[in-house]
This record gives sequence, C-alpha cells and structure tokens, in this order.
Amino acid sequence: MPGRVGRRSAATSEETTSRRTATRTRRTAAALAPRDEGPETLLRKQIAKFFSDAQHGEETHKKLVSGMRNVQEAVCYESGHVNPKYKQFGDFSEEDFNEEVKRCVYRLLEIKKSEKAGDRIRAFLVEFLKTAIQKDYEALAGAQAEEVLDSPSTRLKSEIQNILLDSMGSKDKIVRFRATETLARLITDIEDELIEDDYYKCRRALMRRLEDKEASIRVQAAIGFGTLATRYEDQDGSDAEDDDRAGGLFRLLTVMQQDPSAEVRRAILLNLPLDDPRTRPYMIERARDSDVTMRRLVYKRLLPALGDFRQLKMAERDKVIRWGLRDRDVGVQQATARLLCEHWIRVCEQTEPGETGVAVESENRGLLKRAALIEFCKQIRILRTGLEGGMAHDAMKALWAGRPDYLHDITFRDQEFWNDLTLEKVFVMRTFTDYCSNSEDEAVQDLRDTKMPELTAVGSVLQKWLQALVEESRRTSKMPEVDEQTLKELDALEFLVVQLLHIVLGLDLNDRVGGKQIYHLIQGPLERWDIADSCTELMVDILHRVCDSRKDFIDIIKKSIEEVRDSVNDIHDEKVGDNDVVMSDHDDESFHSAQSEASDDTAIPSSPRAQQPPEMKDNVQELLARMKCLHLVGCMMKHVSLKVLKEPKTRDFVFETLKGDILNDLVAPSMSRKLPSVRASALPCLAHFGFLQKNLAESNMVVMAHAFDKGDVDLQIAAIRALTDWAAVYRDLFANNPQKADPNNKWLLPEDVYLQGFASEEPEIRFEACKAAFKLLLPYHSPFDEEFTQQILFEFVIGYFNPQNANDTGLRQALVYGLSSYCHSRTERALLFSRLVPTVVRKLVQLIENELDDDEKEDMTPWPKVTEILASWTDARLVYGKRDTALGAAEDPHTNLAALILERVRKSTCTGVELKVLMSLLTKLYISPAPPQSAAGEVFPDAGEDRELLETLYELVTEAVEEGMAPDAVSRNYLKRLETGLKKRLVEVEGAVEEVTKGVTSIKVEDQTEQAEEDEEQEKTVAQSGRRSAEATTTAEGEGEVTTTTVEAEDEEDEEKREKEDEEEEDTFIAGMQGESTRMPLFEEDEAEDDDTVRDLSRASRRTPRRAASRRHTAVTESDIIDELLESELEE
Repeated sequence: MPGRVGRRSAATSEETTSRRTATRTRRTAAALAPRDEGPETLLRKQIAKFFSDAQHGEETHKKLVSGMRNVQEAVCYESGHVNPKYKQFGDFSEEDFNEEVKRCVYRLLEIKKSEKAGDRIRAFLVEFLKTAIQKDYEALAGAQAEEVLDSPSTRLKSEIQNILLDSMGSKDKIVRFRATETLARLITDIEDELIEDDYYKCRRALMRRLEDKEASIRVQAAIGFGTLATRYEDQDGSDAEDDDRAGGLFRLLTVMQQDPSAEVRRAILLNLPLDDPRTRPYMIERARDSDVTMRRLVYKRLLPALGDFRQLKMAERDKVIRWGLRDRDVGVQQATARLLCEHWIRVCEQTEPGETGVAVESENRGLLKRAALIEFCKQIRILRTGLEGGMAHDAMKALWAGRPDYLHDITFRDQEFWNDLTLEKVFVMRTFTDYCSNSEDEAVQDLRDTKMPELTAVGSVLQKWLQALVEESRRTSKMPEVDEQTLKELDALEFLVVQLLHIVLGLDLNDRVGGKQIYHLIQGPLERWDIADSCTELMVDILHRVCDSRKDFIDIIKKSIEEVRDSVNDIHDEKVGDNDVVMSDHDDESFHSAQSEASDDTAIPSSPRAQQPPEMKDNVQELLARMKCLHLVGCMMKHVSLKVLKEPKTRDFVFETLKGDILNDLVAPSMSRKLPSVRASALPCLAHFGFLQKNLAESNMVVMAHAFDKGDVDLQIAAIRALTDWAAVYRDLFANNPQKADPNNKWLLPEDVYLQGFASEEPEIRFEACKAAFKLLLPYHSPFDEEFTQQILFEFVIGYFNPQNANDTGLRQALVYGLSSYCHSRTERALLFSRLVPTVVRKLVQLIENELDDDEKEDMTPWPKVTEILASWTDARLVYGKRDTALGAAEDPHTNLAALILERVRKSTCTGVELKVLMSLLTKLYISPAPPQSAAGEVFPDAGEDRELLETLYELVTEAVEEGMAPDAVSRNYLKRLETGLKKRLVEVEGAVEEVTKGVTSIKVEDQTEQAEEDEEQEKTVAQSGRRSAEATTTAEGEGEVTTTTVEAEDEEDEEKREKEDEEEEDTFIAGMQGESTRMPLFEEDEAEDDDTVRDLSRASRRTPRRAASRRHTAVTESDIIDELLESELEE
C-alpha cells in the first residue's frame, strides 16, 4: 500500500484534479439521479416548455397556468371540457401528465437557493396546483365530498407531496431547502383539507426540519409547521398522536424562544395567530429579543394589528411600553412612540365602543383629548407605574412629543376639573408641566402659563389636599392595626399630593403673592413627623426656591426639625459618650460616635461593649421623629453642601450655623443608635457635613469604614458612597490617613472598603464597590496610590473572568467598561496594568485547577479569548490620543509585558498550562521591529532605558529559542521573528552610534601629519580589499543559508498552519453554539464541509509521527488516496 501511495503522489496535478472532479460528479449523480424518463413525447415538450417559460418572470405565470390547466383537462377530463387547441394531448393518460410534472419537480429540487429561477418555478407550481384544485372544486360542486377530495389535481398534489417528503431527508442541503420550501408553500397557499395520513406525515417531516443545522431550512419548516399548527391543530394544543409531548403550537413557541437564528424566530412570529391568548404572551416576549429587527417587527406590525390594546393584561401593557421606550435602538423607541400616538390613544378617544371623536366640534376637541389621556392613564395603572422612574412618565412624554395637537388643544383652567381631582387627572397635569418646563422651545414653555391656572389657585388646591393628607396620616398613626384598604387609600392620597407638589415646582415661583402663599402653607405639614418622605423632599425643594436667602432657608429647616422633635412627648434626651449603644449585637468592637468637631484627632474607643449598660427599648414615635429629622437634614444639605464648596466664607458660615444643633445634637448621636435604619439615615447627613470641612471628613473616614465593616447592606452601600464622594472632592484624603503608618492598627482602612465590598456575597454591594472604585480610578488624579491601584485592578480582572460572576450581568458590564476605559485612557495606566498580567494568568490557572467545579469550568471564558482581551487592554495603539505618538521601548506596555512573560516561563514554578497560555499571549503582542517614529516621520533612536530593555528582551528571546521553550509552532515562529526584529533594531542603534564615533575620529585624523595620513590610506585600502573578499564569502554562505532556511520555513509554516487549524477547531468546540438538541455550526463556511471535517479529524488522530513527518516533503492529498483505492478495485 505505501508503494501505491508513492506512485499516486508522482502523478500530475491535472490527473488529480480531473479524477477528483469525476469522483465528485459520480457522488452527486448518485445522490440526485432522476428516474428512468423514457422516450421524449409531445406532452413532455409542452410541460417542459411551461416550466421553462415560468423561470423567466412571474408576469407570464397567469397565462402559463391557464395553458397547463388546459393540457391537464385534455388529458384527465372528458372531451366536452377540453379546449380544442389542446385536443392533441387527449391520447395521454393522467399518469403520463403526473409523471411529466414530477419530472420537472425533481429538476426544481436541484436549483440553489441563490437562483431566482428556482423561486419562480416554485411559485408557478404552487399557483398551478392552487388554481387546478379550485377549478376541480367548482366543477364538482354538486358531487359528494369524497369525489371532491379525490380529483386529478388533489392526486397530483399528493404525489408531489410524497416526493417532497422523501427529499426532505436528503444529505444535500440544496435538496432539503427546496423540498421544505415547496412543501411549506403548498401548505400555506392551498387551503384544502389534508387527510389525516398526509397531515401527520407533513407534521413529522417539518418537525424534524425544525432541528436542521441550516437556518434557511428551519425558516421554511417554521412557515409550514406554523400553518399546520394554527390551521389544523386542536384548540387545546394537544397532539392526538403523541400524548407525552405538547402540541404543535407549543413546539413552535419553544423553537421561537430557543432558536439561535433571528430569521427562524421572525418566521415563526409572523405565522402565529395574534388573537390567540395562548400565543400572545410569547409574541410580546419578542419585544426583548436580541435581534433589533425582531423588536421593531413587534412594535411596527404585530401590536398595531392587535387593535384594542385593552385586550392585553395590565402587566403586558407595562412591559410593552417600558421595553419599547427604553430600548437601546432608536428605531424601536420611535416605533413604540408611534404605536402610542397613532393607535393606543385613538382607542382611548372612543367615548363608546364603535364611536370615535372625529366628528366632535372644535370647541370640545380639547375636552375629548383630555378625557382620552385620562383614560389612557387608567389603563396603565397609574398608581404603580406613575412613581418616580416608572414607565408612565416615559409614555406621557412620548405622547406629548408625538401629538403636538394635544399640547395646543388641552387646557386645565376650568374650575370643574380642579374640583374633582383624581390620580389620573393630576398625573396628566404633572406630566404636562414637566414637558413644558424641560422643553427647549420657548413656544412650548409659554403653553405652561397659558394652559395652567395661576399659582394662587394651584396653592389653594394644594392646601386642601395637604390638609387631607395630614388628617389621614394622623388617623392612621393612631390605629393599632392598619388594614390593607386604609394603606391603599393613604398611598393614593400621598401620590396625589406628590403630583401637586411637582406641578408647583414646574410653575413660575417668582410670583410674590403665590410664592408667599406656598411659603406659608408648606411650613405646617413640614413640621409633621408622620408625613411621607417623598412629600417632605418636594416641600424642601419648593422652600429652597421661594426663600429669599440661604440663611432663611436654613432657619426654616432648623425650626421644622425642632418642631418635629418637640411634637413627640416621650422623646428622651440624647447623650453622646461612651455609653451609647453599639451598631449590632454581634459586633466584636463597639461602634464609636462620629466626630462632630472639626479636629484632626480621630478618637477610637478601646473599651469593649460588654462594659456598657444595655439601652432601653426605643419608642416607635421617637424613632420615626428622629428619622424624619435626619431626612430633613439630608434634603437641606443637598441644596447647601455642594453649592458652597467654592465659597470658603459661606462654607464656614454654614458649618458654624449647623454644627451645634444639627451635627452635634442630631447626626452624631444617631450614628451610634442600634437600629440600622437610623444609622443609614444619619450616614448621608454626615457625608454632607464632610463637604463643608475637610478635616471633618478626614477624622470620620474610620467611622465610614467601621460602618461598612459592621453594618447591613443599606449601611454598607451608604458608607461606600460617602467615602467615594469625599475622595472625589479631596484627592489626598486616603494619602493623609494616619492609620496606614500605625502597625498596631486594628481598624479597617478606608481603601479596603472597596476590596471587601467587591468580595462581598451581596450582588448590590459588589456592583456598588466596583462602580465607586472606577469613579476614583478613571480621573486624571486618582486618590489611590500605585500599590493599591494594582491590588484592586488585580481583583477586578479576576472577578471579570471568574465564571462564578457569569450571571451577574450588571457587574460584568461595569468591569469590562471600567477596565477598558482605565487601560485606554493613558499609556502609563496600560503600562501599570501590563505588570499585573503574568500574575493574573497564574491566578486564573490556579482558580480553574483548584477552586472551580466541572460546570463552572465549562462556563469559563476560553483561553484564546482571555489572551486576546489582555493583549487588547495593554495595547498602546488603542490608548486615546496616543495613536500617532512615538513611544520608546520602556514606555511600551507590550514590550514590557513580553519581557515579564519570558522571565516567568523560565522559572521552574511555571506549570504546563500556564506556559501555554503565556506563550499564546506573547504571540498576540505587537513589538515594532523599528525605532519609534513620530507622525512627521522623525525617527527617535533607542537609547538609555529603551536600549537596556531591548537588550534584555533580546537575550530572553534568544534563550527561549535555544532552549525550545515554545510549546507549539506558532510560538516558535513568533519567537524567531521577534528575535530577528529585535536584532535588526539593535543593529540600527549600533550603526547610529558607530557613525557618530567615525565623525569624531575623522576630526582627530585631520590634525595628524601628512605621512600618517598616507599610511592610514594604505591601511584602509588593504582593509577594504579584505572586507570585500569577506563580504563575498559571506554572501555565498548567506545564499546557501537562505536556501536551507527557506525549506525549513516552509515546513514550519505548514506545521504552524496545521496547529492553527487544530486550535481553531478546539476553540469552536469550546464556544459550542448549541440549539435545542441541535449543534449549530460556528461559521458558514464550515457548514458545507461538516462531514468531511469529522472524517479528517478521525484520520488525523490515527496518523503516526513518522508518517506525519514524511508528509511534509511528499504532497499526498486525500483525493489521491481515494482515487487510488478506486483504481485498485477496478483492476481487481
């Protein structure tokens, strides 16, 4: 057998190509060979002519269908129904006609998908069968049903259907596609009733094609199967044949959810019945599809076709509006807004079912449109969706923007409208004022004053409902148990008051009469401890706008706080000292009080909690009053603290005004309370005071760190935010911390809050710590030192690649955005990150080997992807603004990373997996073989640190090449190329130095005597002749080396190519795009050679090393071996 292979390998390329083509032709002929067609007849010529003419265009199809029907009537029917022009075909039978049509169907199955002729022939065939069956029904209208179902046309359709069913299992994807497509069109376009046997045959065949590896075939199967499931399936969706499987409709919905192809999902979506309550939730679910075309289709075609949107459930309406208006694609947002403005609002305009408001007179048009908006708000459950950030705000904004006629026609000045306010009415007014206030168009802003009543009228209504809220809150607070109905009524009343307060904020508060009225009516409810926080915050915002000065604003809030504290009779005097209660019963250390004085000393108590007396049980009203006071302080400081940062005198005045009554007597004692809710309310207030005095922030950093260490989730998040805000304002806050220099420090450092937060088990804390850390890392001047920056970046990279965080999409999105932005913002940061990469790889290898289970290892990001991401983050060419900047070797992150990688692989502690990953990463680094060059073309020769790094890297590369550290051909070739490039770059530097040295020597030579010059010229002549002979010898040897090197390079390239292919196949297996029990190919070009690839891999696995080495020099292909085997069989 080896001898035969050798003889075949010596054959010419022409013989190999011709025999390979012959073999392929024989295989195709065996797969698609038609039956014995017999002699050519007149009927065959005519039928073939019809199909041949049909492929040129669909304009003549109607005429061709009529002619072919006449031929069928001449063949299959009595002479009385035959057109005289076609009597010559009367000698043929029905079987002859059917055979000729089926002959053309076989030809149709061989036409590729890209050929338009195939689509035209298929359309002609379906149109003919549809017309023929329809005429058969008309001709046999008076006959029995059995005769109608057994007409010549239905028999022809049944025979064609059997051909298609048999061809749908073919190995040729072209045949499968055409067969599935034609069968799907027959089912959808011809609405005749299938017999039970044909129905189940088509159903089983199409169900199998739903799992085909070709997406185009699955699309056609979905079209046909959708028609079967909706037209013939039982209403309960059950399958009469298979009881252990759900019905065909449920199967189709499952495919729509899980198929990886957007075209398949789209085909199923368009063929589902919209009025079926079983399919509607699945169709609405496609509004969150990953394909943007799919989402647009839902909002542009399906939902408008629904008609009355009130058929949807309340939760479904909420999803449709929220998903559409907040979609990341602008086209989906526009389609959703058009849906609301053109369809849903028209449904709400109907005063009665079937009656529209088109014929209403112009003076009543505004009332009609206002009623339509109120009805729309009722249909979207405004009490829940109208909260801050709810989807009702987005929906109303889209309506106001998409229907300008509503803006101009609606008015809110009539007294009857205000006398009977409802949640929907007040929400419509609130969104109107918000839209007009935020609009950039001055004409729209003027509508707010013309359509809304005066501020005094709105103030009177606000006073009425505020009083009602105060009375209801007082009544509810005195009830021992509050039932659900009472809570709903209170929530509705609070919602109405909140909307009225927003309306007041949107109006012009510069009116002195109206502003003074608002000023007085708000002070009373502001002093109530039982008013909702949402109302309190808005009232403080209104006061800040109507007060004449900042001092008046602070005095009013202080007065309100005193009234709240005095309104509770059993409030105990607060004491600040060591006897205050610790944060939690499980704390090992006592929680010290916050530093209320602006001093540089940080008092940290050392007395354990066991030495303190237990605290008495707090009264509920006292706690509520304290939290109300803290909330007032927070709302006030929001308007004061950050706005006085650049005003030192005002800042000191505000601090001295608030230090005694607010900071020392309220905020600091509240930080040592037992209840977490009280501490969580006090901590933001302390953070605001830190903006007023830097030394106060420095002295209370340890308080924030301890609150994070011992607090619950809410307190930990508040502590992270407070520390981050302080560090963002005071950049040297962490550097001046005296705890760093204390070796006996037992408290948590403020910087470690971010590390511990990222290591927390709570997803909210991890996300908050990650977001806060990047907020401090990304600015130009980061408050973190280099050591801590490397530490936290290391944890972030490990967390990003850790499969245990795979389901935390928010965290992963924050990490990938933050790390990319950090590394690509400055070259120094990319260089800093490159020093972490070898350690990151080692940690990831240990993580996979020691800490992950089998399922988590499967979810791990493949190593090729990991190395690609790390190389991208350390690429200086991707740094913003540095694309054309010349960088020296010492400043280049990839050059430094290459040196670190080669130093790491030399160590004995480097495992085999780590070596392979690091060398794979090395091949993805870009190291220029030439010195850096500016955009203007100026070359900067390497010198100093750049030259030292290049020499070190060259030595490491040379050592790696000599010792054979590379695990594969790709790495070996890269090391050789890198060695050559570095050698060339270093030689250029030496040449530049040598030229400078020669210039200095020539100056010295000019000062010598003429005799010395002559002697030197003679020596130069001799040296030049010797140099020429040496160069000639070197050239000859070099040519021989080039020849040898070329052959070796070709062998290495072949080996590299094979190893790359193996690596790509391994990556494909790891990536594994898997459908529902169907493995989908990763690339389109791999689909046609799927079976051959499997055979090649199995054959390669049996190849011995010696045989593989021999094939490097003898080009023996697979087709040569197959052809030789065929020849040996023929000889035998």
